[in-house]
Amino acid sequence: MSTPSETPGYKATGYPPNSDPQTAAAKSGDATVQQNLDTKTPLVQQLNELYQLVDGLHICMMTTRRSDGELVSRPMAVRKRKGTDMWFLTNKESHKLDELQNDPHINLAFYKDGTAEWASISGRAKLVHDEGTIQSLWGKDMHAWFGDLGDGIHTGGPQDPRLECVHVECVSAHYYKKSRTSFGVALQLGKSMMTGQTPDLGKVRHLEGAAVQLSREV
Repeated sequence: MSTPSETPGYKATGYPPNSDPQTAAAKSGDATVQQNLDTKTPLVQQLNELYQLVDGLHICMMTTRRSDGELVSRPMAVRKRKGTDMWFLTNKESHKLDELQNDPHINLAFYKDGTAEWASISGRAKLVHDEGTIQSLWGKDMHAWFGDLGDGIHTGGPQDPRLECVHVECVSAHYYKKSRTSFGVALQLGKSMMTGQTPDLGKVRHLEGAAVQLSREV
Protein backbone atom coordinates (compact mmCIF):
# COMPACT_ATOMS: atom_id res chain seq x y z
CA MET A 1 0.00 0.00 0.00
CA SER A 2 1.56 3.29 -1.09
CA THR A 3 1.28 6.75 0.40
CA PRO A 4 1.12 9.98 -1.63
CA SER A 5 4.80 10.64 -1.05
CA GLU A 6 5.66 7.14 -2.34
CA THR A 7 3.44 7.28 -5.40
CA PRO A 8 5.32 8.07 -8.64
CA GLY A 9 4.56 11.49 -10.07
CA TYR A 10 3.48 13.13 -6.82
CA LYS A 11 4.74 16.59 -5.94
CA ALA A 12 5.71 17.64 -2.46
CA THR A 13 2.25 19.22 -2.19
CA GLY A 14 0.68 15.77 -2.35
CA TYR A 15 -1.21 16.39 -5.61
CA PRO A 16 -0.80 14.28 -8.75
CA PRO A 17 0.65 16.46 -11.55
CA ASN A 18 -2.43 16.04 -13.78
CA SER A 19 -4.94 17.00 -11.08
CA ASP A 20 -3.17 19.87 -9.31
CA PRO A 21 -6.01 22.28 -8.38
CA GLN A 22 -3.70 25.26 -8.91
CA THR A 23 -3.48 24.26 -12.57
CA ALA A 24 -7.26 23.93 -12.78
CA ALA A 25 -7.75 27.34 -11.18
CA ALA A 26 -5.29 28.97 -13.54
CA LYS A 27 -7.13 27.57 -16.56
CA SER A 28 -10.56 28.64 -15.32
CA GLY A 29 -12.03 32.03 -16.09
CA ASP A 30 -14.74 31.50 -13.48
CA ALA A 31 -14.16 33.85 -10.55
CA THR A 32 -16.13 31.60 -8.19
CA VAL A 33 -13.95 28.62 -9.08
CA GLN A 34 -10.78 30.63 -8.56
CA GLN A 35 -12.04 31.88 -5.19
CA ASN A 36 -13.24 28.56 -3.78
CA LEU A 37 -11.03 25.92 -5.42
CA ASP A 38 -9.00 24.17 -2.73
CA THR A 39 -5.25 24.22 -3.45
CA LYS A 40 -3.92 23.49 0.04
CA THR A 41 -5.69 20.56 1.72
CA PRO A 42 -3.64 17.32 1.53
CA LEU A 43 -4.97 14.79 -0.95
CA VAL A 44 -5.66 12.04 1.59
CA GLN A 45 -7.78 14.46 3.64
CA GLN A 46 -9.67 15.49 0.51
CA LEU A 47 -10.42 11.84 -0.25
CA ASN A 48 -11.53 11.12 3.32
CA GLU A 49 -13.90 14.10 3.39
CA LEU A 50 -15.36 13.01 0.04
CA TYR A 51 -15.98 9.55 1.50
CA GLN A 52 -17.67 11.04 4.58
CA LEU A 53 -20.00 13.08 2.40
CA VAL A 54 -20.93 10.20 0.08
CA ASP A 55 -21.27 7.61 2.84
CA GLY A 56 -23.49 9.92 4.86
CA LEU A 57 -25.92 10.41 1.99
CA HIS A 58 -26.12 6.86 0.56
CA ILE A 59 -28.61 7.91 -2.16
CA CYS A 60 -27.47 9.55 -5.39
CA MET A 61 -28.98 10.58 -8.70
CA MET A 62 -27.56 8.29 -11.39
CA THR A 63 -27.49 9.87 -14.85
CA THR A 64 -27.20 7.85 -18.06
CA ARG A 65 -27.65 8.67 -21.74
CA ARG A 66 -30.49 7.26 -23.84
CA SER A 67 -29.97 6.00 -27.37
CA ASP A 68 -31.47 9.27 -28.70
CA GLY A 69 -28.82 11.27 -26.83
CA GLU A 70 -31.07 12.59 -24.06
CA LEU A 71 -29.98 12.30 -20.43
CA VAL A 72 -32.00 10.42 -17.81
CA SER A 73 -31.55 10.51 -14.01
CA ARG A 74 -33.01 8.35 -11.26
CA PRO A 75 -32.29 7.86 -7.53
CA MET A 76 -30.08 4.89 -6.67
CA ALA A 77 -28.73 3.54 -3.38
CA VAL A 78 -25.00 2.90 -3.15
CA ARG A 79 -24.55 -0.72 -2.05
CA LYS A 80 -20.78 -0.57 -1.68
CA ARG A 81 -17.99 1.96 -2.03
CA LYS A 82 -14.27 1.29 -2.38
CA GLY A 83 -12.32 4.50 -2.72
CA THR A 84 -14.11 6.55 -5.35
CA ASP A 85 -15.56 3.46 -7.11
CA MET A 86 -19.13 2.38 -6.32
CA TRP A 87 -21.45 -0.61 -6.73
CA PHE A 88 -25.21 -0.69 -7.23
CA LEU A 89 -27.87 -3.37 -7.61
CA THR A 90 -30.60 -2.98 -10.21
CA ASN A 91 -33.19 -4.90 -12.21
CA LYS A 92 -32.03 -6.48 -15.46
CA GLU A 93 -35.25 -5.31 -17.08
CA SER A 94 -34.46 -1.67 -16.31
CA HIS A 95 -33.94 0.71 -19.23
CA LYS A 96 -30.77 1.97 -17.57
CA LEU A 97 -28.97 -1.26 -18.49
CA ASP A 98 -29.77 -0.76 -22.18
CA GLU A 99 -28.51 2.79 -21.88
CA LEU A 100 -25.26 1.72 -20.18
CA GLN A 101 -24.62 -0.98 -22.77
CA ASN A 102 -25.02 1.67 -25.46
CA ASP A 103 -22.94 4.28 -23.60
CA PRO A 104 -21.08 3.40 -20.35
CA HIS A 105 -20.44 7.03 -19.39
CA ILE A 106 -22.23 7.79 -16.14
CA ASN A 107 -22.58 10.46 -13.48
CA LEU A 108 -23.50 10.09 -9.82
CA ALA A 109 -24.73 13.25 -8.08
CA PHE A 110 -25.03 13.58 -4.30
CA TYR A 111 -26.58 16.53 -2.44
CA LYS A 112 -26.79 17.20 1.28
CA ASP A 113 -29.80 19.26 2.23
CA GLY A 114 -29.16 21.77 4.98
CA THR A 115 -25.48 22.38 4.19
CA ALA A 116 -25.78 22.52 0.37
CA GLU A 117 -22.71 20.28 0.14
CA TRP A 118 -22.57 18.17 -3.01
CA ALA A 119 -20.47 15.66 -4.89
CA SER A 120 -20.36 14.73 -8.56
CA ILE A 121 -18.73 11.43 -9.56
CA SER A 122 -18.15 10.85 -13.28
CA GLY A 123 -16.98 7.52 -14.61
CA ARG A 124 -17.60 4.39 -16.64
CA ALA A 125 -20.14 1.73 -15.72
CA LYS A 126 -19.64 -2.02 -16.04
CA LEU A 127 -22.48 -4.53 -15.79
CA VAL A 128 -21.52 -7.46 -13.57
CA HIS A 129 -23.60 -10.60 -13.21
CA ASP A 130 -21.60 -12.50 -10.62
CA GLU A 131 -23.58 -14.44 -8.01
CA GLY A 132 -21.00 -13.91 -5.30
CA THR A 133 -20.87 -10.16 -5.86
CA ILE A 134 -24.66 -9.87 -6.02
CA GLN A 135 -25.12 -11.85 -2.80
CA SER A 136 -22.54 -9.69 -1.02
CA LEU A 137 -24.41 -6.51 -2.05
CA TRP A 138 -27.94 -7.81 -1.47
CA GLY A 139 -29.97 -6.73 1.56
CA LYS A 140 -33.49 -7.38 2.82
CA ASP A 141 -34.57 -3.99 1.51
CA MET A 142 -34.28 -5.40 -2.03
CA HIS A 143 -37.52 -7.33 -1.43
CA ALA A 144 -39.40 -4.02 -1.45
CA TRP A 145 -37.98 -3.02 -4.84
CA PHE A 146 -38.25 -6.35 -6.65
CA GLY A 147 -41.24 -7.99 -5.02
CA ASP A 148 -42.08 -11.70 -4.99
CA LEU A 149 -43.75 -12.89 -8.21
CA GLY A 150 -44.84 -16.11 -6.47
CA ASP A 151 -43.10 -18.50 -8.85
CA GLY A 152 -40.40 -19.55 -6.40
CA ILE A 153 -37.73 -18.01 -8.63
CA HIS A 154 -38.40 -14.28 -8.82
CA THR A 155 -38.59 -13.82 -5.06
CA GLY A 156 -36.60 -10.62 -4.62
CA GLY A 157 -34.00 -12.68 -2.76
CA PRO A 158 -30.24 -12.83 -3.46
CA GLN A 159 -30.74 -15.61 -6.08
CA ASP A 160 -33.38 -13.68 -8.02
CA PRO A 161 -32.25 -13.78 -11.70
CA ARG A 162 -33.44 -10.22 -12.21
CA LEU A 163 -30.60 -8.87 -10.06
CA GLU A 164 -27.72 -7.18 -11.85
CA CYS A 165 -24.72 -5.31 -10.44
CA VAL A 166 -23.59 -1.96 -11.84
CA HIS A 167 -19.95 -1.21 -11.03
CA VAL A 168 -18.99 2.44 -11.53
CA GLU A 169 -15.28 3.09 -11.98
CA CYS A 170 -14.62 6.72 -11.13
CA VAL A 171 -12.78 8.89 -13.66
CA SER A 172 -13.18 12.21 -11.83
CA ALA A 173 -14.79 13.52 -8.67
CA HIS A 174 -15.82 17.10 -7.90
CA TYR A 175 -17.28 18.11 -4.56
CA TYR A 176 -18.04 21.06 -2.31
CA LYS A 177 -17.12 21.14 1.36
CA LYS A 178 -18.83 23.79 3.48
CA SER A 179 -16.41 25.75 5.64
CA ARG A 180 -18.75 28.33 7.19
CA THR A 181 -21.87 28.31 9.36
CA SER A 182 -25.19 29.29 7.81
CA PHE A 183 -24.79 32.73 9.40
CA GLY A 184 -21.30 33.01 7.93
CA VAL A 185 -22.62 32.08 4.49
CA ALA A 186 -25.30 34.78 4.76
CA LEU A 187 -22.65 37.36 5.72
CA GLN A 188 -20.47 36.37 2.77
CA LEU A 189 -23.37 36.60 0.34
CA GLY A 190 -24.38 40.00 1.70
CA LYS A 191 -20.80 41.25 1.44
CA SER A 192 -20.58 39.95 -2.11
CA MET A 193 -23.75 41.74 -3.18
CA MET A 194 -22.46 45.02 -1.75
CA THR A 195 -18.87 44.81 -2.98
CA GLY A 196 -19.14 42.72 -6.13
CA GLN A 197 -16.43 40.40 -4.79
CA THR A 198 -16.82 36.63 -5.15
CA PRO A 199 -18.03 35.07 -1.85
CA ASP A 200 -15.81 32.60 0.03
CA LEU A 201 -18.39 29.98 1.04
CA GLY A 202 -16.40 26.76 1.21
CA LYS A 203 -13.99 24.56 -0.67
CA VAL A 204 -14.51 23.08 -4.12
CA ARG A 205 -12.24 20.12 -4.81
CA HIS A 206 -11.43 18.33 -8.07
CA LEU A 207 -9.94 14.83 -8.09
CA GLU A 208 -8.94 12.94 -11.21
CA GLY A 209 -6.15 10.94 -12.79
CA ALA A 210 -3.57 9.70 -10.30
CA ALA A 211 -5.65 11.02 -7.40
CA VAL A 212 -8.49 8.67 -8.33
CA GLN A 213 -6.03 5.81 -8.78
CA LEU A 214 -4.63 6.49 -5.31
CA SER A 215 -8.15 6.14 -3.88
CA ARG A 216 -8.13 2.51 -5.04
CA GLU A 217 -4.82 1.80 -3.32
CA VAL A 218 -5.11 3.34 0.17
